[in-house]
Amino acid sequence: MLRITRCLLPSPAIRTVIVIALVASLASSIRGQSTAVADGAPAEMGPGGEVLGSGDVELDMLERNYLEAVVESRRELGDKYLATLERLQDSLTQSGKLTEALLVKQERERTLDLLSHKPEVGAVPNAQATVDPLFLLGKDAAIEGKLRISPDNGALFAWEKKGTHAEWRLPEGRVSGVYEIILHYSVAEGEGGSFDVTLDDDQVLSAAVAGEGEWSDWRNMHVGNLTVGAKSGSLRVTASSFANVRLMNLKYVMLAPVGTWDRIQKGEVITPSLGTGVSERNGSRSGTEADFTEIRNARYVAKAENDADSFVVSDGTQEHTLRLYFVDAPHGDPADYREEDPQSMRNIEKEAEYFGITPQDSLAVGKEAAAYVNRLLAGQSLTVYTRKERDARRSDRFYGMVIVNGKALATLLVENGYARIEGATTELPNGSDAASYLEILRKAEATAKGARKGAWGKSR
Repeated sequence: MLRITRCLLPSPAIRTVIVIALVASLASSIRGQSTAVADGAPAEMGPGGEVLGSGDVELDMLERNYLEAVVESRRELGDKYLATLERLQDSLTQSGKLTEALLVKQERERTLDLLSHKPEVGAVPNAQATVDPLFLLGKDAAIEGKLRISPDNGALFAWEKKGTHAEWRLPEGRVSGVYEIILHYSVAEGEGGSFDVTLDDDQVLSAAVAGEGEWSDWRNMHVGNLTVGAKSGSLRVTASSFANVRLMNLKYVMLAPVGTWDRIQKGEVITPSLGTGVSERNGSRSGTEADFTEIRNARYVAKAENDADSFVVSDGTQEHTLRLYFVDAPHGDPADYREEDPQSMRNIEKEAEYFGITPQDSLAVGKEAAAYVNRLLAGQSLTVYTRKERDARRSDRFYGMVIVNGKALATLLVENGYARIEGATTELPNGSDAASYLEILRKAEATAKGARKGAWGKSR
C-alpha cells in the first residue's frame, strides 16, 4: 500500500479530504479486485469472507493474486494522489500562493520517486513516520581490534585496520520495516576510506567517507536502507579500506523511518536526547567548548522586551533570555531610531538595506515579526538547544536554537521574510555543520524573496 508521506499543504482540512477520498477509492478497488480468481474463474466466498478457489487453483496462487491486486491498487491510488496534487498546485499558483505551490510541487516529486520503485509482492513496508528513530551509540557497541571509545564524547575512534568493527544488538519490541541508516561521524582532512554496514550477515550496505575539516567537525551521512525484521539481531559497521591512517570517528548509527533523511536535509533537528550533553570535541583539538544542553517542554514567556530573535523562555523552574543563532530580525521599536543613539540608527539602517526597504518599513516589519513569534510560540511545548554561549552585547542572554513543531524557529523566520541571515553560528545539535544549515537558510530566503513575503514584500 502506498504510504502517503507528510505533505505541507496549506490547510489540514484539504489534506483530510484528499486522504479520505483516496483511501475510500483504494478500499473499493481492492474489494473489487480481490474477488477475482485466477484465469477469470468465478470466486466463491468462505464463511470468513476469504476467497475460495475452484478446480485445481492453489491457495498460494489465490493469495498471490490478492497481493497483486493490492499492489495495483497502490499504483491507482498514487496516480489519483498525483492528479489531486497537480490540481492543487495549479490552483495555488493561480492564486499567487507561490510558496505553498512549491511545497505541493515537492510533494508531487517525492511521490513520483516513490512510485517509480515498483514494490515486490509481499515486500516489507517502510517503517511508519510515527516510529521513533533508534540510536545505536558508539559507547554501547561491542568492539573488535584496536577500536576505542573516547572518554570525552563516547565516539568510536582508532579505525586503523581492515576488518575492525563495532557491533550492536538490536533491542526487542521494535517495529519491523524498512529503515534508513544514518551515521553521525567526523573525518579529518586527508583521512577517510570505505566501510560496510551489515545487518544479520545477510544485508550489506557499502559506503565511503572523505576527510573534510577537522576531527571535531561532526556531520551526518545517509548510507542507505535496510529491512529490519522482528527477529533481526545485530548491526555491524566494519572498516574496509583507508585513504591514509584512520577511517573516521563514529558517535552513533541511527535507524530511522524512511523520510527522516529528507527532514534532516531541510534543517529539522533529530538527535538522541542530549540532556547536559557530551563534549563535541574528541581531544584532537585544544581548548574546551561548552556542551549542548537540551531543554525539553520549554515555554515561551510573554514579555514587553521580547522581539522576534530574542525572547524569554521558561524550563519550568527558571526563566532564560535567548538570542537565536544564525538570524537577525529587524528592530521593532521606533524609539530605537533616534539621533541620540547613532549606533542604533545605523543598525536599523543596515537591516533596511539588507531587504532594500526604508528604515520606517524595517521597523514595521520588526514589529510584525515579533507579533508572529508571539503567536507561534505562545502555549507551545518547545525544545531549546544551547551551549550557554553569552551574547557579547548583552551578557544576560545566551544563544540558542528553538524547535517548534519539529522545525527550527530561525528557518521559519527566514521563510516568512522576518529575518536576515546574520549573526552567530554553530554546529547543529544533530551534527550538521553551520555551512550546511546556512545553505538551507539561503534557499528559504530565495523562496521568501520570490514570493515577496515579510520585508521582501516592501522592497522597491
